[in-house]
Amino acid sequence: MSVVSAVPVEILAPKARPHSISMEFISDAFARPARHSLMCSAWKLSTYLGKNASAGAFAVTTRRPTDEFEAYVDLTNEFEADELAVTAAVSGPLSDSFRVRAAGKWRDLKEGWVSNFDSPTGNKSPRQEDTILRLSAEWDITDNVDAYVKYETMDNLWNGRNIENYDCGPAANVGIDDCLLNYTRTVVFDIAQHPTGVWDRTLAQGEDYMNEFEYDNVTAVLTWSIGDMLLTSTSAKYEFDNFFFNRAGPAAVNYNQHFEQTSQELRLQSTGDQDVSWLVGAYYDTNDNVNSTAINLSGNGVVILQDNDEQADAWDVFGEVDFRINDQWQATVGGRYTDYEKENVNDREQWLG
Repeated sequence: MSVVSAVPVEILAPKARPHSISMEFISDAFARPARHSLMCSAWKLSTYLGKNASAGAFAVTTRRPTDEFEAYVDLTNEFEADELAVTAAVSGPLSDSFRVRAAGKWRDLKEGWVSNFDSPTGNKSPRQEDTILRLSAEWDITDNVDAYVKYETMDNLWNGRNIENYDCGPAANVGIDDCLLNYTRTVVFDIAQHPTGVWDRTLAQGEDYMNEFEYDNVTAVLTWSIGDMLLTSTSAKYEFDNFFFNRAGPAAVNYNQHFEQTSQELRLQSTGDQDVSWLVGAYYDTNDNVNSTAINLSGNGVVILQDNDEQADAWDVFGEVDFRINDQWQATVGGRYTDYEKENVNDREQWLG
């Protein structure tokens, strides 16, 4: 394993799309010592993480509660786009065996850098508001048993788009944009052009894009030291709701997604300085991914409604043995077996407005 860096990080940033995250490393975090790091592994993690890490993976570990009290507040303002952001954290012990940490971030981007000339409000795009909160606690239950619990929640609201069509030829004649590279847009949503009763939510008159992403996650880790072995249980519940409404020219798209996943992992591994070390484990997760899309192709013309429900279950068993040949050489043998089942139901209808 090659370690790129080993510095503490505090990551509080919104998800822009499902299964992706836009990360911001808060500069203040680098000045404080901690037990956690950002690492990159080019191999071996596929044994631990399965098929998603066959080519390696980045492992990002956020700050845990501290043994001593600490707190900070960062306030920033970007004048050009009228963007205000506040980041704060507080951490410390409540007793000799119980520690807590709370961290949060709020950001309000009121004006972007692309002007929408057809917007009656004269707003610039994009405009974004983020609210993020993380709570965590550590409890030394006994000398051999520890517990760690973390809860995260986020709400990301995005209005308007920081893109423009350029050199688009005939598209300039259908009212999509002026097709000039000039940091302006002429795309709007006209409520009168689209049927009611189809959309879950619509934009305000004059807007052209909105995306809202809401996310919740809770994780519980229990570790139990048993002689020269360590047993670790990791339980997690994760869900998000993603909604966006977009209009381009005569077409509009309304998209809703709800995703839920529950997972459980057990690991048993050897500890101590031994010539032969080992690890065995089992993992299970189940998830449900529900998507609903409405597409209005031409104002009051063709409307396409599509619903998709995907359910998946997976279970894994894995193991690894490390042989220390000498101070310079080590041999590792590991493997992982995964059983993955997925069921998808898709419903599509098309009608004329």
